Amino acid sequence: MEANMSDLISIIVPAFNVERYISFCIESLVNQTYTNIEIIIIDDGSKDRSGIVADEYAMRDNRIKVIHKANEGVGSARNTGLDNANGDYVMFVDSDDYIDTNTIENVMFFNRKYNADIVMFRYIIENSASGCPIEHSLFADGFYINSLSDFRQFIYPLFFSNFGFNPIWKSIYKYDIVKNARFRTDLQIGEDLVFNFEAMTNSTSFVYTDKAYYHLVKNQASTTMNFKPEYFDCTIVLQQVSYHYITKWSMDEVSQRRSIANKYSPLYISYIQEIIYRQSFFKAVKTIRRYLNNQYVHEVIKTSDYTQYMGYNLRLFLVKHGLLVVLLVFCRIHKR
Repeated sequence: MEANMSDLISIIVPAFNVERYISFCIESLVNQTYTNIEIIIIDDGSKDRSGIVADEYAMRDNRIKVIHKANEGVGSARNTGLDNANGDYVMFVDSDDYIDTNTIENVMFFNRKYNADIVMFRYIIENSASGCPIEHSLFADGFYINSLSDFRQFIYPLFFSNFGFNPIWKSIYKYDIVKNARFRTDLQIGEDLVFNFEAMTNSTSFVYTDKAYYHLVKNQASTTMNFKPEYFDCTIVLQQVSYHYITKWSMDEVSQRRSIANKYSPLYISYIQEIIYRQSFFKAVKTIRRYLNNQYVHEVIKTSDYTQYMGYNLRLFLVKHGLLVVLLVFCRIHKR
């Protein structure tokens, strides 16, 4: 599979305290079989040698540009990368992950064949307790659409029903559709989803390959691996943004709100569990009640009919019926 290399691909790599991983990540980029690339590494105020390692690579490869900045989070770092991107296409790689060396060549082959605004592929989870599972396919290999009616039928509903369209690092974007898009810097999680909402709104064509090119390394120190109380508030914002796009995309409100409820209720239940594990008995009850009184959380819990995991369903039942003391006792007995 060979791709015309006339298009410049900008690869944006935010980096923060990833000295252990960043060399492997950069090696996977500089050794791409598609060579017309620029690698923009944003050192987001790292306190280890991440920035130094990136500078050393930049001295050996003029396709690498390193930007050092104060720590402001991954969203700000990615925005800095977009501000400095010169490519015809843009992709994102987190600095503790890596991609196969033929990723861009194969992805650009699809772009040449379909002239798609967005090409999406699958990912492999590394360092997982269950081996190296591959993400479930969202579509058949070569699935392609280029009409608004197809977007409304096949793509938009998935934003509300599952997390397959959350990550930005398993797609390559035509620069024109993201040149004015930026990541929200007030979110500690979920900024990818908000970006993808905007990118998909600006897109008129999409193609999917079921090949897995991206390797998601389970770094225990990464943002997504560690619970913070702020995640509850961030998820509420994501729910609000999702409601906004139901209207913007002219989707059926009742069915899509139910999909959103089933998507986010497991998150809210997991957050409630973490609060139970981390706070004293009475403080946990107070905190949980405060969140359950939020209109968005209340709607999700009330509407959700999620039935995939029995242990979760029991917790959901207890929350729905206000049996918080029973839930606290149950969770502490069956901790982790």
